[in-house]
Amino acid sequence: MNATTGVIGSALTVLESHAARKASRDAGFDILLDFQGSVVGESSHAPLKCAIWISINNGFIVAFSMANVVHALESDLGQTINSARLPTTSFEMAGAFEASDIFKLEALLKRSWLLSRSLPNALIGRFEKALSEVSTTEREATVRQRVGQNLFREGLLALWGGRCAITGLDATELLRASHAKPWADSSDTERLDVFNGLLLAAHWDAAFDSGLITISTNGHVVPSDALSDSTIEVLRLTEDFRIRLQPQHEPYLSWHRERVFKKS
Repeated sequence: MNATTGVIGSALTVLESHAARKASRDAGFDILLDFQGSVVGESSHAPLKCAIWISINNGFIVAFSMANVVHALESDLGQTINSARLPTTSFEMAGAFEASDIFKLEALLKRSWLLSRSLPNALIGRFEKALSEVSTTEREATVRQRVGQNLFREGLLALWGGRCAITGLDATELLRASHAKPWADSSDTERLDVFNGLLLAAHWDAAFDSGLITISTNGHVVPSDALSDSTIEVLRLTEDFRIRLQPQHEPYLSWHRERVFKKS
Protein backbone atom coordinates (compact mmCIF):
# COMPACT_ATOMS: atom_id res chain seq x y z
CA MET A 1 0.00 0.00 0.00
CA ASN A 2 1.15 3.57 -0.64
CA ALA A 3 1.54 4.86 2.92
CA THR A 4 1.39 8.48 1.84
CA THR A 5 -2.18 8.28 0.61
CA GLY A 6 -4.10 5.68 2.61
CA VAL A 7 -6.40 4.91 -0.34
CA ILE A 8 -4.09 3.65 -3.09
CA GLY A 9 -3.03 0.01 -3.22
CA SER A 10 -0.04 -1.43 -5.03
CA ALA A 11 0.91 -0.45 -8.56
CA LEU A 12 -1.29 -1.77 -11.37
CA THR A 13 -0.35 -5.24 -12.54
CA VAL A 14 -0.08 -5.97 -16.26
CA LEU A 15 -3.59 -7.46 -16.29
CA GLU A 16 -5.06 -4.61 -14.24
CA SER A 17 -3.40 -2.05 -16.50
CA HIS A 18 -4.81 -3.82 -19.56
CA ALA A 19 -8.32 -3.80 -18.05
CA ALA A 20 -8.05 -0.11 -17.10
CA ARG A 21 -6.81 0.78 -20.58
CA LYS A 22 -9.62 -1.12 -22.27
CA ALA A 23 -12.26 0.53 -20.07
CA SER A 24 -10.73 3.93 -20.82
CA ARG A 25 -10.64 3.36 -24.58
CA ASP A 26 -14.22 2.10 -24.62
CA ALA A 27 -15.29 5.26 -22.77
CA GLY A 28 -13.62 7.58 -25.28
CA PHE A 29 -10.16 8.15 -23.79
CA ASP A 30 -8.06 7.31 -26.83
CA ILE A 31 -4.71 8.69 -25.62
CA LEU A 32 -3.29 6.48 -22.85
CA LEU A 33 -0.01 6.32 -20.97
CA ASP A 34 1.46 4.70 -17.89
CA PHE A 35 2.44 7.15 -15.16
CA GLN A 36 4.02 6.12 -11.85
CA GLY A 37 1.90 3.04 -11.23
CA SER A 38 -1.30 4.41 -12.81
CA VAL A 39 -2.96 4.68 -16.21
CA VAL A 40 -3.58 8.23 -17.43
CA GLY A 41 -6.20 8.85 -20.11
CA GLU A 42 -6.83 11.80 -22.41
CA SER A 43 -9.16 12.21 -25.37
CA SER A 44 -8.87 13.79 -28.79
CA HIS A 45 -12.65 14.42 -28.68
CA ALA A 46 -13.18 15.71 -25.12
CA PRO A 47 -11.27 18.02 -22.73
CA LEU A 48 -11.33 15.62 -19.76
CA LYS A 49 -8.28 13.80 -18.37
CA CYS A 50 -8.36 10.86 -15.94
CA ALA A 51 -5.92 8.85 -13.86
CA ILE A 52 -6.62 5.33 -12.59
CA TRP A 53 -5.04 3.50 -9.65
CA ILE A 54 -5.85 0.31 -7.74
CA SER A 55 -7.49 1.05 -4.37
CA ILE A 56 -6.66 -0.65 -1.08
CA ASN A 57 -10.07 -2.37 -1.46
CA ASN A 58 -8.95 -3.93 -4.78
CA GLY A 59 -11.27 -1.66 -6.71
CA PHE A 60 -10.20 1.38 -8.72
CA ILE A 61 -9.55 5.01 -7.79
CA VAL A 62 -10.24 7.43 -10.66
CA ALA A 63 -9.22 11.10 -10.59
CA PHE A 64 -10.55 13.68 -13.06
CA SER A 65 -9.24 17.03 -14.28
CA MET A 66 -12.48 19.02 -14.62
CA ALA A 67 -14.21 20.50 -11.56
CA ASN A 68 -17.64 20.75 -13.23
CA VAL A 69 -17.53 17.05 -14.13
CA VAL A 70 -16.54 16.14 -10.57
CA HIS A 71 -19.39 18.28 -9.19
CA ALA A 72 -21.95 16.63 -11.48
CA LEU A 73 -20.69 13.14 -10.58
CA GLU A 74 -20.68 14.00 -6.89
CA SER A 75 -24.44 14.64 -6.96
CA ASP A 76 -24.89 11.04 -8.17
CA LEU A 77 -22.09 9.19 -6.41
CA GLY A 78 -21.64 11.07 -3.16
CA GLN A 79 -18.52 12.50 -1.61
CA THR A 80 -15.32 12.61 -3.61
CA ILE A 81 -11.92 11.38 -2.46
CA ASN A 82 -9.72 14.31 -1.47
CA SER A 83 -7.11 14.73 -4.20
CA ALA A 84 -4.52 15.55 -1.54
CA ARG A 85 -4.65 11.87 -0.53
CA LEU A 86 -3.61 10.73 -4.00
CA PRO A 87 -0.20 10.54 -5.65
CA THR A 88 0.70 13.31 -8.07
CA THR A 89 -0.15 12.70 -11.70
CA SER A 90 0.41 14.43 -15.03
CA PHE A 91 -2.45 16.93 -14.55
CA GLU A 92 -4.08 18.97 -11.79
CA MET A 93 -6.81 16.85 -10.20
CA ALA A 94 -10.24 18.31 -9.44
CA GLY A 95 -11.50 15.27 -7.50
CA ALA A 96 -11.64 11.49 -7.49
CA PHE A 97 -14.04 8.59 -6.94
CA GLU A 98 -13.77 4.88 -6.18
CA ALA A 99 -15.22 2.20 -8.47
CA SER A 100 -15.57 -1.16 -6.74
CA ASP A 101 -15.10 -3.27 -9.88
CA ILE A 102 -14.28 -3.07 -13.59
CA PHE A 103 -17.93 -2.69 -14.61
CA LYS A 104 -18.43 0.33 -12.36
CA LEU A 105 -15.13 1.72 -13.62
CA GLU A 106 -16.39 1.49 -17.22
CA ALA A 107 -19.67 3.22 -16.30
CA LEU A 108 -17.88 5.97 -14.37
CA LEU A 109 -15.43 6.68 -17.19
CA LYS A 110 -18.16 6.76 -19.84
CA ARG A 111 -20.40 9.11 -17.85
CA SER A 112 -17.52 11.44 -17.05
CA TRP A 113 -16.45 11.59 -20.71
CA LEU A 114 -20.00 12.40 -21.82
CA LEU A 115 -20.37 15.06 -19.14
CA SER A 116 -17.12 16.73 -20.17
CA ARG A 117 -18.55 17.18 -23.67
CA SER A 118 -21.95 18.33 -22.44
CA LEU A 119 -21.58 20.63 -19.44
CA PRO A 120 -21.51 24.44 -19.87
CA ASN A 121 -18.67 25.78 -22.05
CA ALA A 122 -18.12 22.35 -23.62
CA LEU A 123 -21.37 22.55 -25.60
CA ILE A 124 -20.83 26.14 -26.70
CA GLY A 125 -17.44 25.20 -28.15
CA ARG A 126 -18.90 22.26 -30.05
CA PHE A 127 -21.80 24.46 -31.21
CA GLU A 128 -19.45 27.05 -32.71
CA LYS A 129 -17.35 24.32 -34.35
CA ALA A 130 -20.45 22.69 -35.88
CA LEU A 131 -21.68 26.04 -37.19
CA SER A 132 -18.33 26.72 -38.84
CA GLU A 133 -18.81 23.53 -40.88
CA VAL A 134 -22.32 24.41 -42.11
CA SER A 135 -22.77 25.07 -45.82
CA THR A 136 -23.31 28.73 -46.67
CA THR A 137 -26.36 27.77 -48.73
CA GLU A 138 -28.31 26.85 -45.60
CA ARG A 139 -30.23 29.46 -43.69
CA GLU A 140 -28.17 30.32 -40.62
CA ALA A 141 -30.99 30.89 -38.15
CA THR A 142 -32.60 27.52 -38.86
CA VAL A 143 -29.30 25.71 -38.82
CA ARG A 144 -28.17 27.37 -35.59
CA GLN A 145 -31.31 26.26 -33.80
CA ARG A 146 -31.20 22.71 -35.17
CA VAL A 147 -27.53 22.26 -34.27
CA GLY A 148 -27.97 23.87 -30.88
CA GLN A 149 -31.09 21.92 -29.93
CA ASN A 150 -29.43 18.63 -30.85
CA LEU A 151 -26.41 19.44 -28.68
CA PHE A 152 -28.62 20.64 -25.83
CA ARG A 153 -30.55 17.37 -25.90
CA GLU A 154 -27.31 15.40 -25.93
CA GLY A 155 -26.12 17.39 -22.92
CA LEU A 156 -29.32 16.83 -20.95
CA LEU A 157 -29.26 13.10 -21.71
CA ALA A 158 -25.78 12.97 -20.20
CA LEU A 159 -26.60 15.16 -17.18
CA TRP A 160 -29.77 13.25 -16.25
CA GLY A 161 -28.44 9.81 -17.12
CA GLY A 162 -31.01 9.33 -19.91
CA ARG A 163 -33.99 9.55 -17.53
CA CYS A 164 -36.93 11.94 -17.21
CA ALA A 165 -36.13 14.35 -14.37
CA ILE A 166 -39.67 13.98 -12.96
CA THR A 167 -40.65 10.35 -13.50
CA GLY A 168 -37.39 8.51 -14.18
CA LEU A 169 -38.67 7.26 -17.56
CA ASP A 170 -35.64 5.95 -19.51
CA ALA A 171 -37.05 5.47 -23.04
CA THR A 172 -34.97 8.10 -24.85
CA GLU A 173 -37.40 8.20 -27.78
CA LEU A 174 -40.02 9.60 -25.40
CA LEU A 175 -37.78 12.21 -23.78
CA ARG A 176 -37.49 15.87 -24.73
CA ALA A 177 -34.91 18.55 -23.93
CA SER A 178 -36.98 21.32 -22.37
CA HIS A 179 -35.61 24.84 -21.88
CA ALA A 180 -36.55 26.78 -18.75
CA LYS A 181 -35.58 30.11 -20.33
CA PRO A 182 -36.77 29.69 -23.92
CA TRP A 183 -34.42 29.56 -26.90
CA ALA A 184 -35.77 32.84 -28.29
CA ASP A 185 -35.01 34.72 -25.06
CA SER A 186 -31.57 33.23 -24.40
CA SER A 187 -28.03 34.00 -25.51
CA ASP A 188 -26.08 31.24 -27.27
CA THR A 189 -24.34 30.41 -24.01
CA GLU A 190 -27.66 30.18 -22.15
CA ARG A 191 -29.21 28.11 -24.93
CA LEU A 192 -26.48 25.48 -24.50
CA ASP A 193 -26.25 25.59 -20.72
CA VAL A 194 -27.54 22.20 -19.57
CA PHE A 195 -28.76 23.82 -16.35
CA ASN A 196 -31.18 25.92 -18.42
CA GLY A 197 -33.67 23.12 -18.70
CA LEU A 198 -34.76 19.62 -17.82
CA LEU A 199 -34.91 16.25 -19.57
CA LEU A 200 -38.62 15.43 -19.55
CA ALA A 201 -41.08 12.90 -20.92
CA ALA A 202 -42.97 14.40 -23.86
CA HIS A 203 -46.17 15.33 -21.99
CA TRP A 204 -44.22 16.88 -19.10
CA ASP A 205 -42.13 18.80 -21.65
CA ALA A 206 -45.32 20.19 -23.20
CA ALA A 207 -46.66 21.18 -19.77
CA PHE A 208 -43.38 22.82 -18.72
CA ASP A 209 -42.89 24.59 -22.06
CA SER A 210 -46.42 26.04 -22.01
CA GLY A 211 -46.23 27.14 -18.36
CA LEU A 212 -48.76 24.63 -17.04
CA ILE A 213 -46.21 23.39 -14.51
CA THR A 214 -43.08 24.90 -13.00
CA ILE A 215 -40.42 23.81 -10.52
CA SER A 216 -40.09 25.38 -7.07
CA THR A 217 -36.78 26.38 -5.52
CA ASN A 218 -36.67 23.09 -3.59
CA GLY A 219 -37.45 20.99 -6.66
CA HIS A 220 -41.17 20.34 -6.23
CA VAL A 221 -43.37 20.19 -9.35
CA VAL A 222 -45.98 22.97 -9.07
CA PRO A 223 -49.17 22.81 -11.21
CA SER A 224 -50.73 25.92 -12.71
CA ASP A 225 -54.19 27.06 -11.63
CA ALA A 226 -55.03 26.85 -15.34
CA LEU A 227 -55.07 23.05 -15.12
CA SER A 228 -58.40 21.39 -14.39
CA ASP A 229 -58.80 19.03 -11.46
CA SER A 230 -59.25 16.12 -13.85
CA THR A 231 -56.01 16.95 -15.70
CA ILE A 232 -54.15 17.23 -12.40
CA GLU A 233 -55.49 13.81 -11.48
CA VAL A 234 -54.48 12.24 -14.81
CA LEU A 235 -50.98 13.73 -14.54
CA ARG A 236 -50.78 12.45 -10.94
CA LEU A 237 -49.91 15.95 -9.78
CA THR A 238 -51.59 15.15 -6.49
CA GLU A 239 -48.40 13.16 -5.78
CA ASP A 240 -45.31 14.88 -4.42
CA PHE A 241 -42.98 14.87 -7.42
CA ARG A 242 -39.57 16.32 -6.54
CA ILE A 243 -36.55 16.87 -8.77
CA ARG A 244 -32.96 16.80 -7.55
CA LEU A 245 -31.65 20.19 -8.63
CA GLN A 246 -28.23 21.79 -8.59
CA PRO A 247 -27.67 25.47 -7.68
CA GLN A 248 -26.96 26.35 -11.32
CA HIS A 249 -30.58 25.50 -12.22
CA GLU A 250 -32.10 28.22 -10.05
CA PRO A 251 -31.52 31.38 -12.17
CA TYR A 252 -33.23 29.72 -15.14
CA LEU A 253 -36.06 28.17 -13.11
CA SER A 254 -36.66 31.53 -11.44
CA TRP A 255 -37.02 33.04 -14.93
CA HIS A 256 -39.48 30.26 -15.83
CA ARG A 257 -41.56 30.86 -12.69
CA GLU A 258 -41.74 34.59 -13.37
CA ARG A 259 -42.10 34.69 -17.18
CA VAL A 260 -43.48 31.34 -18.40
CA PHE A 261 -45.54 29.82 -15.58
CA LYS A 262 -49.29 30.53 -15.76
CA LYS A 263 -50.10 31.57 -12.22
CA SER A 264 -53.82 31.87 -12.80
